[in-house]
Parts: sequence; structure tokens; C-alpha cells
Amino acid sequence: MHNWDDLRFFLAVARTGSVTAASEQLGVNQSTVSRRINSFEEQIRVRLFARSVSGYQLTAEGQDLMRRVTRMEEETHAIERQLAGRDNELSGEIRVTTSQVIARYLLVPQLPAFNARYPGIRVIFDISNDLYNLSARDADVAIRATSGDVPETLIGKSAGTIHFNVYGQPELLAHWRAGKAELPWIGEDDETLVPEWLPDGRVAPEPVMRSNDVQVTLDLIGQGLGVGRLPDFVTTGNIGIEKLDMPAPLEAKQIWVLRHTDLRKIEKIRVFCRYYEEIIGERLRPPSLHG
Repeated sequence: MHNWDDLRFFLAVARTGSVTAASEQLGVNQSTVSRRINSFEEQIRVRLFARSVSGYQLTAEGQDLMRRVTRMEEETHAIERQLAGRDNELSGEIRVTTSQVIARYLLVPQLPAFNARYPGIRVIFDISNDLYNLSARDADVAIRATSGDVPETLIGKSAGTIHFNVYGQPELLAHWRAGKAELPWIGEDDETLVPEWLPDGRVAPEPVMRSNDVQVTLDLIGQGLGVGRLPDFVTTGNIGIEKLDMPAPLEAKQIWVLRHTDLRKIEKIRVFCRYYEEIIGERLRPPSLHG
């Protein structure tokens, strides 16, 4: 075995279970992946995968190699992080993964001030709701809203609490309060049952439509199509919608600014995280606590 790149192809197929998915992950065509896997098996004279119409399944030998190569990969990433951790310059790129709504309302508006303070740092946003693998350096910083714990390999802090409320167009809510119609609502993801965040009584039995995107939900509410649950920070200054009084507060989430423990001494990442921890905390603080 003398080509480390063979192991990269092996890992991609082993983790995805198909040549098609592996080719998309690696950015090459399917025939290249098939050729490399076949050549690798011939070279080491071991059958690593059992092929079938459902995909590629690891053989016993393939599972053993998978465990060994995974350890090698983890050690390689650890070396990369340790070397990167010696970087004390306030320059270069920082790759940040976060959701579209957090980037639009909490990060981007403050980016000009950050650039003015640290002109040598270039921020690259990867907008995704997936939790990127910070251990593999898919991203340097992850900014996420969560109600659960964060992995032990990551460090950071909760920058603030995201509070949620139910919002609707004033005319729609007035019509409903007058008892003239059931309350239409906008479901989240594949939600079909009446959610707990809706008020009791006189609500439509099914969603008028569904959305898994906060910005789209905000736009739908603004058009008077139904009520929906929104984080409070996206509604500030929006005079086209109003909050629906609820008997109890909705479940809140914490927003975390995270990085891998091995990157804690990189100065550019440290100042970026500290800057946005303060900005996000200020932005999410209730108005009554300002000034």
C-alpha cells in the first residue's frame, strides 16, 4: 500500500455505502470511484466490499481496515489541528458554518465593523443546517441554536437565549379574535398535527402550508396566510406582524459559538468567537435590560 489517496476513496465509499454518493462527496465522477476501488482491492489482494443492487457493503476485511484507517484519519486531523493551533496571526481565512437565519440577522449586519477592526481576517460562510465536523476541519467555527448538549471535543459558550413566540398579521388575528374563522397556521417541516405552540381553541385542524425555513415562515406570516412560530430576534422592527399572547412561554434555545479544543489558541479564531459572543448576547438581550 503506497498511495494514501486510495484510503480516501475507500473511506468515502465505506461511509456512504455507494459509488454515487462517494463521487459527490469527493467531487469526481462515478467511474473514477469504481476504478479506484477495484484497483485498490486488486493491489492489496483483498475484497473490501460486497457489491449489490442496494450498494456497497463492507466485508469483514473491509470493516477491519475501516477501523484502522479511521484511527489514522483521526491522528492526521489531530496533527493538522495542532499545527494550525500555533497560528497567532490576525490574518487569513476563518470558515464559519451556521444557519441562514443566524447569518442574516445576527452575523452579517455586524461584519463590516468586524472587518474594520480586523482587516486581515477573511470570513467564509458555509450556510447549512447540518452540524459540520469541526474535528475534520470542515469548518473552524460553528454557530448553532440548540436545546441539547454540545460534544465534549468542542469548546465555546452560550452567547444568549433565543426566545420564540407565535406571530401573525394583525388583520388575521383580529378576524380570529372576533370569532369569525378558525386560525390558520403554518407547520414546521413535516408537521401535520396541531402543534403545542398554538393557542387553545378555534384553530384549523391542519396546516395551511409548511415551511422548514424561518425566513420563508416570516414572509408567509407577513402575507397573512397564517400564524407561525418565530424566534423573536427576526421580528424586531417588523410592523407587519404582531405577537400572539400565549398562556405560557414557548421552549427557548441556546445559541452556541463553538470551535474544536485544539483551535483554542488560534488568535484569529479566538477574536472572532469573542466578538460574536458579545454581539449575539447583546442582540438577544431583552429590551428591558438595555442601557
